[in-house]
Amino acid sequence: MKNSQHSVSTNLYERTKDFIQKKSSDISANSSDSQAISLLQELLAHQSKLEDRISKLTLHESQFLQEREFYRDIFNNQPAGLYRIRAFSPKKREGKSWGDSSNPPYHMEYASDRFCEILGLSRNDLTNNPYIIVEKVYPADKKSFIDSNVKANRDIVPFKWEGRIFVNKKTVWIRLESLPRILANKEILWTGILYDVTSQKKAEEELSKTRLQLEDVLEGANVGTLEWNVQTGKIKFNRIWAKNLGYTNTEIKIGLALLGSKGWRAITHPDDVPYADEMLKRHFSGELPYHKVEVRMRHKKGHWVWIRQEGRVKTWTADGKPLLMYGIHMDITSRKQMEEQLLLDIEEKKRAQQALVDLNNQLEARIAERTSEMLNITTDVEERERNRFSRELHDGMGPLLSTIKLYFQWLADTEDGEKKKIIIEKGNHSIEMAIQTARELARGLSSQFLSEVGYVHALNEFAQQINLTKKIHISFVANTNDRLGNFHELMLYRITTELIKNTLTYAKASKVEIILNYNKTNNLVSFYYSDNGIGFNPLTIRKERKGLGLMNIQQRVQLMKGEININSNQGKGMKVSILFSIEEDPALNAS
Repeated sequence: MKNSQHSVSTNLYERTKDFIQKKSSDISANSSDSQAISLLQELLAHQSKLEDRISKLTLHESQFLQEREFYRDIFNNQPAGLYRIRAFSPKKREGKSWGDSSNPPYHMEYASDRFCEILGLSRNDLTNNPYIIVEKVYPADKKSFIDSNVKANRDIVPFKWEGRIFVNKKTVWIRLESLPRILANKEILWTGILYDVTSQKKAEEELSKTRLQLEDVLEGANVGTLEWNVQTGKIKFNRIWAKNLGYTNTEIKIGLALLGSKGWRAITHPDDVPYADEMLKRHFSGELPYHKVEVRMRHKKGHWVWIRQEGRVKTWTADGKPLLMYGIHMDITSRKQMEEQLLLDIEEKKRAQQALVDLNNQLEARIAERTSEMLNITTDVEERERNRFSRELHDGMGPLLSTIKLYFQWLADTEDGEKKKIIIEKGNHSIEMAIQTARELARGLSSQFLSEVGYVHALNEFAQQINLTKKIHISFVANTNDRLGNFHELMLYRITTELIKNTLTYAKASKVEIILNYNKTNNLVSFYYSDNGIGFNPLTIRKERKGLGLMNIQQRVQLMKGEININSNQGKGMKVSILFSIEEDPALNAS
């Protein structure tokens, strides 16, 4: 297009020039024609200058475009993103907010490719909605981002902010830095750099974790660390280093600052300073690869503690002098005391030998004592096992034998042949169950039938067998058929049958009510038992040491970590309530 315009201009110039030449040869004395030709000549001269200037501007424009492309390539290929924001003048910013996406007080003038890449945005996104950057900021960091922008624009100070943003559903750490330039119209140009510091942050987190792990290891081993600038005497140390001497970090820092480069000598035992200095010189000269000494240092409380120092110079000055030395401090006072005690033992050989003899005698006496204790424990274990077997026999066999007794009473009271047949079948079944229970007790096993069918089903069957005798009626209501776990079902079944046995044997009752309520939400089991028998006085039972069954019941409730309440009075029957949790206990529930 520019070349076409230049061709048209050149054509006009040539035609005008030819016209002037023709007119100049025909000019007479007419002054107006002479002036017109002169004016045209001036216009041609000016046109020539303009075209020369346009040619130069065209050249400059081409050079400018080339340079702009060059710098654009540089900007777009930087590891950091470059950007420019124009913040409106204070007057135009009125009514606008850095926290308002619909009316922000600025607009984006430039964003490099890398800037857009880091933010996961296009230039159109930024042009259409410059506030989109704020919208991508992590919620917890948004306030600090807005506050930093407000402060920078208010006080005209460099803007610096580091925080998190969301990019493609991932969290990215960025750092923004920009400098302000106030324009004549009081607008502010912010030219800045955007860094993706996610890798740096992750590295810092890993380094922090590693440092914390190392500190935990050092603290667990009670090892103090230090960094010593040999030339200035400045020492950096951890908490354990100061703690080994009874000081806080602050106290040690103040003390060393006051004492200067020779501060460590002031708290080292005078007899150990020459030795420590000699070992340092040998290490500094290269004779010893490591510096290892054991010296006494004064504790804050005034006594001396033994410290083992190990270290090595890691950096040297240009002229070969030691610069930075790193090492550890360990409190070996206990070991030194043991060594001193050992030396005393060696010096007092006869006493040490006697001490060994005495120790041997003590060991023999202790062995004899432990042997006696083991015998007592064995006896106690055997006695507890006998008691356990007795309880199992009492609780497992007792109810069955009471049931069998009822069948025999029923058999004696009836002449009906059909009923006798039923009684004999039921009695044989109960006898078989008693035999099975005896076998299981002999093998130390839980009830096989109970393990197979569960507490609710087993108790229903047991109650039905007793109800058939029509000597007593047992009502059993449960709000669940869920299994409660082998351990809890066995304990609860033994408790229930023991209560029924006691009712059958002593209560002279005609009715028993049993209620089981399982609260699945809280994993709590509530058990209620009552009869309308003659009742008893619990105090009398305790004083006369009767009621083995009740004692067994209470012990079983304790094993289940439950609570039991027994109420009974003469002539008013008996009521028992039990509450326990059935939280899973693998050790208890193992069959």
